Amino acid sequence: MPGSFLSSSLRLVVFSALCASPLCVRAGADESWAAVEMLDSGPQEQPTTREQAIAFARQHLAKHRAAIESFLISHPEDPRAFDAKIRLAGIIAVEGKMDQKPALVRQALESLMKLEKAEGVPSGKLADAAFRRISLQMQTLEGRETEQRELVVTAARNFAQRFPSDKRAPRLLVEAATICTPVPETMRDLLNRAQALTSEPALLARISDDFRRLELLGQPLELTIPVMGGAEIDLKTLRGRVIALVFWSAESPHSVLWMQQFCNQLRKIPSSDTVFIGISLDENKEALKEMMKSLDIKWPTYFSDGGWNSEFVRSLGINAIPTLWLVDKRGVLRSLNARENFETKLRQLQRER
Repeated sequence: MPGSFLSSSLRLVVFSALCASPLCVRAGADESWAAVEMLDSGPQEQPTTREQAIAFARQHLAKHRAAIESFLISHPEDPRAFDAKIRLAGIIAVEGKMDQKPALVRQALESLMKLEKAEGVPSGKLADAAFRRISLQMQTLEGRETEQRELVVTAARNFAQRFPSDKRAPRLLVEAATICTPVPETMRDLLNRAQALTSEPALLARISDDFRRLELLGQPLELTIPVMGGAEIDLKTLRGRVIALVFWSAESPHSVLWMQQFCNQLRKIPSSDTVFIGISLDENKEALKEMMKSLDIKWPTYFSDGGWNSEFVRSLGINAIPTLWLVDKRGVLRSLNARENFETKLRQLQRER
């Protein structure tokens, strides 16, 4: 009997020692981290209403936050704790935006800024924190368009200078370039920097498209556009009128949503001296016609079953939709990115002589 007791005690001591060992602690950390990563994919429930989608999102955020906080409390020295803190800041920011609490967003930004300055952390991890912070800033920018643009450009340049070998550096520069059409010199500089930093074929192709559009900006736009029905529209014949070229697709939900808003706003804008021409990137003509009917669009519209890869679309360097180009009364392409605040930009061109 005493021997049996000693054996049980010895097993307990050995078990306790094992649980206190780094191997056992790491096993517990691995399990906790697996729980965090499992929640990274988002809610698994399928909502049927907008309210339900919001409720599912809130519930999932709460679970995700709890899993991360539990990991940080139990395993503060684990190498993955830095990643956990980045994730936690992201969740706090999302909660702040959902609940319209700017203080939470600022808290998240401050946390990320501190992580960026951490000592003894690999450069790649610091870049993760910086990228998350910049992405959050881009999503929450407020103020005048010029100020927003300067903040985005500065952030992208700083990231590229600090982490030139990070694959996200050229992508950030390209994203910043997309909002710089009012300042072509800045746009060109950002694209040149991005081109020098990347060897990714897809990104290089996008940069090439961006350069192609940039070369058209500020120049007379000499195009002959074949439209459905067999007619052709020569833009030279429309001098003296403002021209709006609307690139979109009935197959893109995001594009259709913007087009609904665009069409509604146009009812408030005098259009007697403005010509609207649709440029479809669809491959299904019947689906396009059905959507145009639904939106009450009667503009002449270009269509080719080549969609994005049609020769006409490729010649213009289009790589994102919806996109709105504005051509002034002299036939000069004045804007490659008039999607935001298009009403103001359109009225401005209409007032010009």
